Amino acid sequence: MKPAKKKPARKPARKKPAKKPAKKPARKKPAKKPARPKPASKTTRGTVLVTGAAGFIGRYVVEEALARGYSVRATDLPGPDLGWAETRGVEVLRGDLTRREQVEPLVRGVDHVVHIAAAFDLGMPRQDLLRINLNGSVNLAEAAAAAGVKTFVNCSTADTYGAHDEIPVREDARQNPDNDYAFSKLLAEQAVIRVGQRRSMAVTTLRPTVIYGPGAMYTASMFCTLPLMIHRRLGFFIRATGGPLVNAVHAEDVAGAAIFVLGKPEAAGQVYNVADDDWQTMGEFFHNIVEPLDVNWSPFTVPIPSAPLSWLARGLWFAPDGLFGLINRVLQSEWASVRDSCGLEPALSPRFDKGFLSYGLGDHACDNSRLKAAGYQLRHPHFAAGYRETIRWYCEQRWIPESALSL
Repeated sequence: MKPAKKKPARKPARKKPAKKPAKKPARKKPAKKPARPKPASKTTRGTVLVTGAAGFIGRYVVEEALARGYSVRATDLPGPDLGWAETRGVEVLRGDLTRREQVEPLVRGVDHVVHIAAAFDLGMPRQDLLRINLNGSVNLAEAAAAAGVKTFVNCSTADTYGAHDEIPVREDARQNPDNDYAFSKLLAEQAVIRVGQRRSMAVTTLRPTVIYGPGAMYTASMFCTLPLMIHRRLGFFIRATGGPLVNAVHAEDVAGAAIFVLGKPEAAGQVYNVADDDWQTMGEFFHNIVEPLDVNWSPFTVPIPSAPLSWLARGLWFAPDGLFGLINRVLQSEWASVRDSCGLEPALSPRFDKGFLSYGLGDHACDNSRLKAAGYQLRHPHFAAGYRETIRWYCEQRWIPESALSL
């Protein structure tokens, strides 16, 4: 009888339910498909058009908008890769903002616009910068207003302030751009605001400082490569102190701020500086850029006197363009040698364009209190920590070597 009674004890064979958990992972597969954003459309906060979506900052904005529950339409010129956006369920439309007939379909049926697209090139001729940055912005703003877009967030730049005596620079400070790129962005910013006022469209303006983060290529091509090339030649990097004040901002905070202000009634007509909390001298800035590269430091320190640096920058501004072309050919040749010897990816191409001289003219540190008072919390408030993470990403991508000591 006892053995017979033990038969019910075999009901552990009912461990069949244990097989159900094994099946559960299979049920999660549909959530990983590109169609994943579709359920969010039921509770979507509206559709947002992101211009310049294939670029460095645009990609961050697309991801941020998706994470915050928006449906996203991404646009850029024909050619740049947006396949990654399509796999995220994003609608992709191509168009040239300088051609009005191509702009109108882009804004049709969207609730909000985050305008990131721009020519960020400190060596580009002024007329080309105005054609792209000014004319493209006006076309987009006019088309958006005509289409009934509720909110237009325009990403301008803190470079429109120029070198400043009032530090930190607040949003109501005078704007006196000291390079052609900043001049084109100032005119674009003013034009978009006028369109919004005339057509009753809510416009919010963002003025980010120097932007860094994983994926940056233009400024990173100087910040990352120049210290490594100097170290390769000298065997050490020179410590510097003093100089003009600057601050920067991580791309995640630019994207975070853009989506944070989107659709907020209190943000309509407002201007926000987007910057981190660290006001650094140029010497401190260079130290924080170079330190993660694992360099040998010089036993001596060189001061950066602000006044002589400003005089030098102003003098070089009148140098022929051919001089900067020669400098860039030397830099790119030197970096190609480093890249080949270390087996690096050909992602970075160092350039010292004339517009970079503007950062030697004086202080460029911006105040971020208005954005924080509105409720935005910086994800990367301190430059040194954020830049160290960025350098780690560059090393993982094999864009730069893991240590300057390996050169």
